[in-house]
Amino acid sequence: MTRTEIAILACKIVALWFIVQAVAGIASVISTLLAIYGFVDYARFSSDSVMHFSTMYAITLLGLGILIWFGSARLARRMVSNDPAPVTQHYVVPLDLLDIGCMLIGLITLVPALTQLSKNLMALVIGTYTDTGGLWSSPSWQINIFGDIVQIIFSIGLILGARNVSGFIMRSRTNR
Repeated sequence: MTRTEIAILACKIVALWFIVQAVAGIASVISTLLAIYGFVDYARFSSDSVMHFSTMYAITLLGLGILIWFGSARLARRMVSNDPAPVTQHYVVPLDLLDIGCMLIGLITLVPALTQLSKNLMALVIGTYTDTGGLWSSPSWQINIFGDIVQIIFSIGLILGARNVSGFIMRSRTNR
């Protein structure tokens, strides 16, 4: 593998991290929209500005992820020299590096999601609200739990399905 190929793979791994974070943010926005349109008691929900901020944050992350993904070849040319000489041994292939990268992104996104989920569940156990019905019926708590669960699912998917994600990335790779 050349320096440019490694740099392109690194850019795509970073882009994948942005996209996973955006999916978690979009899940939070969907939960908020469910609260607004009556699936949850909207009278208890805090403000529309939180939803607007969450939406813009998720769109920004998604945009950055897509921009880095499709601009990875251009970024790689700026990051490293265009020396065609291989810098890895013949047995190190791009698919192996992508597998490691996908698993790493899964772990990086799993840890904060599990931490946040445990905080939300401990609030239920410890009883930061006077009664558990108050916490269960809180739209903001439901939104947080839903976002945490979606992020955990995607993180576990990246960890367990790293080979499939890597294969998809390699198939969609363009040589410029």
